[in-house]
Amino acid sequence: MLLVGHSYGGPVITYASAKAENAKGLVFVASFGVDQGVSTLGSNEAFPPAELDCSLLPRTFPRGAETGTEF
Repeated sequence: MLLVGHSYGGPVITYASAKAENAKGLVFVASFGVDQGVSTLGSNEAFPPAELDCSLLPRTFPRGAETGTEF
């Protein structure tokens, strides 16, 4: 089995491959490839915050009897 991960899927396939005996390889497509003991969020701590963070505006949408939020 070949596992492919994009973005945050990189750490997911890394973890999954440790549990799947039939995993033959990993493919990281524009994804995080973190070292052992490093979290995905921790790998970003050395960089300044992305400008996107201040550009996101929450919007609500109907979700059955309640409302949901998206950005």
